[in-house]
Amino acid sequence: MSARGLGLVAEAAGETERAFEILSDARTRSNRLADPYVWLDGYILDAQCELGLRHGHADTKLWVEAMRKLASRTGMKELTVRSLLHGAALGNEGDAAAAALLAADIECPSLRLQLGAGSAEVTPQTSTQSA
Repeated sequence: MSARGLGLVAEAAGETERAFEILSDARTRSNRLADPYVWLDGYILDAQCELGLRHGHADTKLWVEAMRKLASRTGMKELTVRSLLHGAALGNEGDAAAAALLAADIECPSLRLQLGAGSAEVTPQTSTQSA
């Protein structure tokens, strides 16, 4: 987890290549155990996708697909939505709309802000229960 932060700090300091190296190493380390921290791998992939989009890295499309597969396979809805948003930023048709649909059930203010920044709108579902 701290390596993800170090990668983002390196990118903020203008050390883009170093940031990608740190994030790559972080993924390797988080997956080397017999019972890896799967959510951490997704979280690191999210940072790789963000930086990849920002800097036009050649592997960004691969990272977005890996993140989507990991997040959807393991039921991590928020990370699945974030992977769809990354895909939309790459121009993948339908990803923004799919992200908006999936995000409707997720209570995450930062995710709502990201969805609001794009073309997709999210309408929260409301529960109608009678007492």
